[in-house]
Amino acid sequence: MKKKILILSLEYFPYVGGAEVAIREMCKHLPEFEFTLITCWNDRKLAREEVIDNIKVIRVGLGVRGLDKYIMTIPALLKALKLNRKEKFDMTWGVMANPATLVNLFFKWLHSKTPYLLTTQEGNTEEKIRRKTFFWSPLYKAIYKKADHIHSISNYLAQRAWRFGYQGPITIIPNGVDIDKFTQSFSDQEKMELRNKLNIKEEEKIIITTSRLESKNGV
Repeated sequence: MKKKILILSLEYFPYVGGAEVAIREMCKHLPEFEFTLITCWNDRKLAREEVIDNIKVIRVGLGVRGLDKYIMTIPALLKALKLNRKEKFDMTWGVMANPATLVNLFFKWLHSKTPYLLTTQEGNTEEKIRRKTFFWSPLYKAIYKKADHIHSISNYLAQRAWRFGYQGPITIIPNGVDIDKFTQSFSDQEKMELRNKLNIKEEEKIIITTSRLESKNGV
Protein backbone atom coordinates (compact mmCIF):
# COMPACT_ATOMS: atom_id res chain seq x y z
CA MET A 1 0.00 0.00 0.00
CA LYS A 2 1.28 3.46 -0.93
CA LYS A 3 2.31 5.88 1.80
CA LYS A 4 0.01 8.92 1.88
CA ILE A 5 1.50 12.41 2.04
CA LEU A 6 -0.41 15.64 2.63
CA ILE A 7 1.17 18.72 1.04
CA LEU A 8 0.38 22.32 2.00
CA SER A 9 1.35 25.01 -0.49
CA LEU A 10 0.18 28.61 -0.76
CA GLU A 11 -0.20 28.26 -4.52
CA TYR A 12 -0.07 25.56 -7.16
CA PHE A 13 -0.59 25.17 -10.89
CA PRO A 14 -1.74 26.96 -12.99
CA TYR A 15 0.18 29.54 -10.90
CA VAL A 16 3.81 28.76 -11.50
CA GLY A 17 6.86 29.66 -9.45
CA GLY A 18 9.93 27.84 -8.22
CA ALA A 19 8.09 26.14 -5.36
CA GLU A 20 5.26 24.91 -7.56
CA VAL A 21 7.66 23.45 -10.13
CA ALA A 22 9.71 21.81 -7.38
CA ILE A 23 6.65 20.11 -5.88
CA ARG A 24 5.47 18.89 -9.26
CA GLU A 25 8.84 17.49 -10.31
CA MET A 26 9.57 15.81 -6.99
CA CYS A 27 6.17 14.15 -6.90
CA LYS A 28 6.58 12.96 -10.50
CA HIS A 29 9.72 11.14 -9.43
CA LEU A 30 8.06 9.52 -6.41
CA PRO A 31 5.29 7.36 -7.90
CA GLU A 32 5.45 5.01 -4.92
CA PHE A 33 3.69 7.66 -2.79
CA GLU A 34 0.14 9.02 -2.90
CA PHE A 35 -0.01 12.83 -2.74
CA THR A 36 -2.84 15.15 -1.70
CA LEU A 37 -2.17 18.90 -1.94
CA ILE A 38 -4.23 21.67 -0.34
CA THR A 39 -3.77 25.16 -1.74
CA CYS A 40 -5.58 28.47 -2.33
CA TRP A 41 -8.50 28.47 -4.77
CA ASN A 42 -7.49 31.90 -6.19
CA ASP A 43 -9.85 31.77 -9.19
CA ARG A 44 -13.45 30.56 -9.28
CA LYS A 45 -12.91 29.27 -12.79
CA LEU A 46 -10.58 26.62 -11.38
CA ALA A 47 -11.92 23.30 -10.16
CA ARG A 48 -12.22 22.89 -6.41
CA GLU A 49 -10.66 19.46 -6.79
CA GLU A 50 -8.68 17.92 -9.63
CA VAL A 51 -5.77 15.60 -10.28
CA ILE A 52 -2.62 17.14 -11.78
CA ASP A 53 -0.10 14.49 -12.77
CA ASN A 54 -0.02 12.22 -9.70
CA ILE A 55 -1.23 14.84 -7.19
CA LYS A 56 -4.80 15.28 -5.98
CA VAL A 57 -5.18 19.06 -5.73
CA ILE A 58 -7.80 20.54 -3.38
CA ARG A 59 -8.42 24.30 -3.39
CA VAL A 60 -9.86 26.29 -0.49
CA GLY A 61 -10.84 29.91 -0.03
CA LEU A 62 -13.18 32.33 -1.79
CA GLY A 63 -11.62 32.11 -5.23
CA VAL A 64 -10.06 35.57 -5.05
CA ARG A 65 -6.33 35.71 -5.64
CA GLY A 66 -4.54 37.98 -3.21
CA LEU A 67 -7.21 37.46 -0.58
CA ASP A 68 -7.27 33.68 -0.33
CA LYS A 69 -3.73 33.41 0.96
CA TYR A 70 -4.69 35.45 4.03
CA ILE A 71 -7.82 33.45 4.86
CA MET A 72 -6.87 29.94 3.77
CA THR A 73 -5.39 28.64 7.04
CA ILE A 74 -8.62 27.70 8.86
CA PRO A 75 -10.50 26.18 5.89
CA ALA A 76 -7.34 24.32 4.85
CA LEU A 77 -6.88 22.96 8.38
CA LEU A 78 -10.51 21.81 8.57
CA LYS A 79 -10.14 20.13 5.19
CA ALA A 80 -6.88 18.47 6.25
CA LEU A 81 -8.39 17.12 9.45
CA LYS A 82 -11.45 15.82 7.61
CA LEU A 83 -9.31 14.12 4.99
CA ASN A 84 -7.05 12.63 7.65
CA ARG A 85 -9.97 10.86 9.31
CA LYS A 86 -10.45 8.99 6.05
CA GLU A 87 -6.95 8.84 4.58
CA LYS A 88 -4.74 8.59 7.69
CA PHE A 89 -1.79 10.51 6.26
CA ASP A 90 1.65 9.07 6.90
CA MET A 91 3.33 12.49 6.70
CA THR A 92 2.61 16.16 6.11
CA TRP A 93 4.86 18.27 3.91
CA GLY A 94 4.89 22.06 4.07
CA VAL A 95 6.49 24.16 1.36
CA MET A 96 7.92 27.42 2.73
CA ALA A 97 6.84 29.05 5.99
CA ASN A 98 3.62 30.96 5.31
CA PRO A 99 -0.15 30.86 6.11
CA ALA A 100 -0.43 27.52 4.28
CA THR A 101 2.21 25.81 6.39
CA LEU A 102 0.53 27.08 9.54
CA VAL A 103 -1.75 24.14 8.76
CA ASN A 104 1.22 21.77 9.11
CA LEU A 105 1.98 23.35 12.47
CA PHE A 106 -1.59 23.03 13.79
CA PHE A 107 -1.86 19.51 12.36
CA LYS A 108 1.35 18.59 14.18
CA TRP A 109 -0.02 19.90 17.45
CA LEU A 110 -3.15 17.77 17.00
CA HIS A 111 -1.40 14.68 15.56
CA SER A 112 2.01 14.73 17.18
CA LYS A 113 3.03 11.29 15.89
CA THR A 114 2.56 12.21 12.21
CA PRO A 115 5.95 13.32 10.79
CA TYR A 116 6.10 16.88 9.46
CA LEU A 117 8.61 17.85 6.76
CA LEU A 118 9.27 21.49 5.87
CA THR A 119 10.91 22.59 2.63
CA THR A 120 12.54 26.04 2.69
CA GLN A 121 13.16 27.77 -0.62
CA GLU A 122 11.95 31.29 0.09
CA GLY A 123 13.09 34.03 -2.25
CA ASN A 124 12.51 36.95 0.15
CA THR A 125 15.27 38.37 2.30
CA GLU A 126 15.20 37.67 6.02
CA GLU A 127 14.65 41.36 6.75
CA LYS A 128 11.57 41.44 4.54
CA ILE A 129 10.19 38.27 6.12
CA ARG A 130 10.60 39.71 9.62
CA ARG A 131 8.75 42.88 8.56
CA LYS A 132 5.87 40.91 7.06
CA THR A 133 5.50 38.46 9.94
CA PHE A 134 6.22 40.58 13.04
CA PHE A 135 2.58 40.46 14.22
CA TRP A 136 2.51 36.64 14.16
CA SER A 137 6.20 36.04 14.76
CA PRO A 138 5.80 33.31 17.44
CA LEU A 139 3.61 31.22 15.12
CA TYR A 140 5.90 31.89 12.16
CA LYS A 141 8.92 30.64 14.09
CA ALA A 142 6.95 27.64 15.34
CA ILE A 143 6.47 26.53 11.71
CA TYR A 144 10.22 25.92 11.73
CA LYS A 145 10.59 24.72 15.30
CA LYS A 146 7.91 22.02 15.17
CA ALA A 147 9.15 20.41 11.94
CA ASP A 148 10.59 16.92 12.36
CA HIS A 149 12.96 17.46 9.45
CA ILE A 150 13.78 20.39 7.17
CA HIS A 151 14.80 20.18 3.53
CA SER A 152 16.56 23.33 2.33
CA ILE A 153 17.73 24.13 -1.18
CA SER A 154 20.77 26.08 0.05
CA ASN A 155 23.11 26.56 3.01
CA TYR A 156 21.76 30.09 3.35
CA LEU A 157 18.22 28.86 3.94
CA ALA A 158 19.41 26.09 6.25
CA GLN A 159 21.15 28.65 8.45
CA ARG A 160 18.01 30.81 8.38
CA ALA A 161 16.00 27.89 9.80
CA TRP A 162 18.42 27.67 12.72
CA ARG A 163 18.18 31.42 13.27
CA PHE A 164 14.40 31.06 13.53
CA GLY A 165 14.87 28.50 16.29
CA TYR A 166 14.86 25.13 14.53
CA GLN A 167 17.11 22.59 16.23
CA GLY A 168 16.48 19.37 14.31
CA PRO A 169 18.10 17.73 11.28
CA ILE A 170 18.39 19.57 7.96
CA THR A 171 19.07 18.04 4.57
CA ILE A 172 20.36 20.38 1.86
CA ILE A 173 19.33 19.37 -1.65
CA PRO A 174 19.76 22.13 -4.27
CA ASN A 175 17.14 22.45 -6.98
CA GLY A 176 17.90 20.19 -9.91
CA VAL A 177 17.97 20.96 -13.61
CA ASP A 178 17.61 18.81 -16.70
CA ILE A 179 20.82 19.84 -18.44
CA ASP A 180 19.75 18.13 -21.68
CA LYS A 181 17.27 20.97 -22.16
CA PHE A 182 20.05 23.54 -21.92
CA THR A 183 22.78 21.87 -23.96
CA GLN A 184 23.54 23.01 -27.47
CA SER A 185 26.55 22.01 -29.51
CA PHE A 186 28.51 24.71 -31.32
CA SER A 187 31.26 24.30 -33.84
CA ASP A 188 34.60 25.98 -33.14
CA GLN A 189 33.76 28.50 -35.85
CA GLU A 190 30.41 29.34 -34.22
CA LYS A 191 32.07 29.69 -30.82
CA MET A 192 34.65 32.08 -32.23
CA GLU A 193 31.98 34.15 -33.98
CA LEU A 194 29.97 34.40 -30.75
CA ARG A 195 33.03 35.43 -28.75
CA ASN A 196 33.86 38.10 -31.30
CA LYS A 197 30.28 39.36 -31.28
CA LEU A 198 30.27 39.64 -27.48
CA ASN A 199 33.87 40.89 -27.34
CA ILE A 200 34.98 37.95 -25.18
CA LYS A 201 38.63 36.97 -25.40
CA GLU A 202 39.46 33.33 -26.11
CA GLU A 203 41.10 32.76 -22.72
CA GLU A 204 38.20 34.32 -20.78
CA LYS A 205 35.60 32.11 -19.14
CA ILE A 206 31.90 32.94 -19.08
CA ILE A 207 29.67 32.63 -16.01
CA ILE A 208 25.92 33.16 -16.41
CA THR A 209 23.32 33.57 -13.66
CA THR A 210 19.58 33.94 -14.03
CA SER A 211 18.94 34.63 -10.35
CA ARG A 212 18.08 37.99 -8.81
CA LEU A 213 21.00 40.16 -7.78
CA GLU A 214 20.57 39.71 -4.02
CA SER A 215 23.27 38.98 -1.48
CA LYS A 216 21.55 35.74 -0.40
CA ASN A 217 22.13 34.29 -3.89
CA GLY A 218 25.89 34.71 -3.53
CA VAL A 219 26.31 36.37 -6.91
